[in-house]
Amino acid sequence: MLRPIRLSALCSIIALLSLVGCLQIETRVQIHEDASITVTERMQFSRRLIDLAAQSEDAAGVLAMLERKAVEARVEHMGEGAKLVSHEIRDGEQGSKESVAVFTLPHINNFRYVSPYLARENYPNHTMLQCELFPVYEGRSGHRRAGVIGVRFTPVSSERRRGDDDTPAPTPQELQIYRDLQPVFQDMMQGLRLRLVFESYAPIRFGSIYYRYRGRGGDTKEYDLIDFSCEDLDRHGYEFLANEEIMIELLRRQFGGSNLTATTGQHGDNLTVPVFHPTGIPPVYFPPSRHLFDEHFEGRTLQFIQRRGGPRDADFDEIGYQPRTADSDDGDD
Repeated sequence: MLRPIRLSALCSIIALLSLVGCLQIETRVQIHEDASITVTERMQFSRRLIDLAAQSEDAAGVLAMLERKAVEARVEHMGEGAKLVSHEIRDGEQGSKESVAVFTLPHINNFRYVSPYLARENYPNHTMLQCELFPVYEGRSGHRRAGVIGVRFTPVSSERRRGDDDTPAPTPQELQIYRDLQPVFQDMMQGLRLRLVFESYAPIRFGSIYYRYRGRGGDTKEYDLIDFSCEDLDRHGYEFLANEEIMIELLRRQFGGSNLTATTGQHGDNLTVPVFHPTGIPPVYFPPSRHLFDEHFEGRTLQFIQRRGGPRDADFDEIGYQPRTADSDDGDD
């Protein structure tokens, strides 16, 4: 028999999944050249969820989450200066209902949102994500060069990540129960889509030339903090949700488990696997706009590595964001 604590946690997960599997949330965080941001959020409830809610007293409450009043309540937690600029409710595919809301914030450093770092210890106590924009004055080899702007994504809490040894090993009987529940879990997750994406006004880079991410060869301006769909595959090309070992890790809330991370770790080269960063996201770098150059680099001496000429005064014509041309050079430090 499952230990009482684990049984309670498992029942909570199953109850949650009965709703989550009918949900789609796609959020885009777009930074502008003055460091303000626009956040576009699409939340969709499937016909299945609406019908399930209609069989109980929850129907009005579920649909109310799409209403403007509920969206306005979420704005209050997004950070100082957050404003709702538009909101609409519309019909989606296959009888679904969805809301599309657009928010603005005066500076990205004010932004707070639901954190995708599920592997953090005591996650319910720090479910918010925060952003930090910062200038880089000293370059390193690789893509982190002097004269770029960085954006860092971190949980609001500073608690450490849970170690692999913190959760007792399951008994054979418990493992069998998890395996028996896998098809139920898979069915409940049908229709699920979660995506949180950051978009810059300029092409992005990372601090290591060895870090692999989607679109790295095409001057992409987007980076997925999380992108999970019920249609994703595992690293072997089979259905992600049909992978028994991954499902056991998810049911046990081991979001940093070896099978899960081995699959999501391939997202840079494999477009069919989910994108997930259980231990955090490296800073995203991009060239400064005119506004950000004047604010952070004007009059500063930048410590370029010797291969790029060594220290010298910041010059917008050299480091500032300007649309690329066929003859432009984008070499690495």
